[in-house]
Amino acid sequence: MRISHKMILEFLIVALLVGVVGYLSIYASQEALTQSIAEGSSALAGRIMGEIDGNIYHRVEIFQEYSKDLMLQEAISKSSI
Repeated sequence: MRISHKMILEFLIVALLVGVVGYLSIYASQEALTQSIAEGSSALAGRIMGEIDGNIYHRVEIFQEYSKDLMLQEAISKSSI
């Protein structure tokens, strides 16, 4: 085998190894990024749900206070007549 053929073959082997390592690193990075985005989205959704739950609970408390107000109940009764 001629030296030029050996050099070309060695170059192709090195290029192939670089390509395989590059592909594997891109695949690993993509998986890590996907997992990171999923965890971030889950945390954001949990925080938003907590805020919505807190707002609903606060409004329920306000309506419960309104329902205990006797003057307000009398005014509503009079307006319904």
